Amino acid sequence: MQALWLLIPGLLIIALVVGQRRFPEQLTGLAPVLIVLGVLQAIAIAALFRPTWRAQALAFCAVLGLWSVYILVFEPVERQLYDSRTFSRAAFAQVQQESAPLVLFGMGKDAKAIKFMVNIEQDLQPVFTESAQDLGSIAAPAWVIMDQNDYKALKGTSLGALEPALTGRFDKNDYVLLHLKP
Repeated sequence: MQALWLLIPGLLIIALVVGQRRFPEQLTGLAPVLIVLGVLQAIAIAALFRPTWRAQALAFCAVLGLWSVYILVFEPVERQLYDSRTFSRAAFAQVQQESAPLVLFGMGKDAKAIKFMVNIEQDLQPVFTESAQDLGSIAAPAWVIMDQNDYKALKGTSLGALEPALTGRFDKNDYVLLHLKP
């Protein structure tokens, strides 16, 4: 078990370096974490020569290494990937500039719609649609929020010809905001 504890900081360094090469957009600014892990690895190696401290020091370095990677790397990356606030607020700001009904396409009345609604500053009663036929019956002016894949599937239609007013990441997906003008 002590051998595993000894190796954990070094294995975490290797995992972060490999991960950074594979996902350079998400894993940026790893230098401080790599330094912390390097120091923990050095302490763990030094603890090998102190039999009275060995078990406690190795366990401490392993736990602190795991905790550091989780708090300083995993949590921020996860928060960035599943961010719904940035797109929600930017979309709502545009909707407020030119007031019109807001249509949430394919978002349902739970999960994603709730994530959108909790990130804006006021109560809103959006229109929910699930099919392209429902979208065709929406009267202009209106704002439509949809997944970018749904938008691409609408190519060749009047909605597919619209240029997105806003594109962005919303809950790990690319979303667009379309403005139907009268």
